[in-house]
Amino acid sequence: PNPPAAVNTTWTKVSGPGTVTFANAAAVDTTASFSVAGSYVLRLTASDSLLSDDDELMVTVNAGNPEQINPQLLGFVQGNMGTAQGVGISPDGQRLYVASQELGVVEFNIANPRTPTFTRTAHIFEPAEGVIVSPTLLMTGGATNGARLIPLATFATPQEIRVPLNYVAQDMVLSSTALGDKAITAAGSSGLKIATLNLSNPALPQVVSTATVLITSARGVAVSSDGQWAFVAAGTLANNGGLKIVSLTGVPAVVGSLLPASNANSGDI
Repeated sequence: PNPPAAVNTTWTKVSGPGTVTFANAAAVDTTASFSVAGSYVLRLTASDSLLSDDDELMVTVNAGNPEQINPQLLGFVQGNMGTAQGVGISPDGQRLYVASQELGVVEFNIANPRTPTFTRTAHIFEPAEGVIVSPTLLMTGGATNGARLIPLATFATPQEIRVPLNYVAQDMVLSSTALGDKAITAAGSSGLKIATLNLSNPALPQVVSTATVLITSARGVAVSSDGQWAFVAAGTLANNGGLKIVSLTGVPAVVGSLLPASNANSGDI
């Protein structure tokens, strides 16, 4: 051997579902960490430059307990917002919008989440009971007043543009997929309302067409990521409720009930 009596050892991964990191891959006695649970085979190879040998070790890694998170109150949002009824966050994570029963929609800068600062208010003149935000559009409304679309480009300016949708909003979704841009509203006894939008000019949204799916009491709505399906909380079974599945391709229609034996009274899904 060269040099005489020198033996080099190396740990390597032979198989396994994840990555193996050795504290010291050249030491016979060492520790290893595994990126995911599963069965692994590790190999220890020893060589003196003339001869080599190896041995293999099978290791089973069990999934550990999920990390425990202890929520903590970091502070309070400062500013006059009246009675907060709902919140929405801009897709860039920089702005917080609070639906206020007295003021309409109040905007805060949350670039530093620990110290949010008041920015401005859009006075919509009716109580705002919910708000959702897309990259270019804000949608607000409530159970006692009509839904509204507000372009973020004109939010809280003298030239602010509001597009009324003329039906109450118990829950709302803004969907932007290959099926187009849509404002979808759970409108209580008026059913599920679907407004197809033209957002080619972000500062001047236009409602191209509307459709209604007759549901006795549409109280909450969620839409699949591909925009093809809506799931509607439709009240109690006594009023033909449950959780309705609505196809949004072609002519929107109820195609089934996901929970035919349950009530769906939630205003959020």
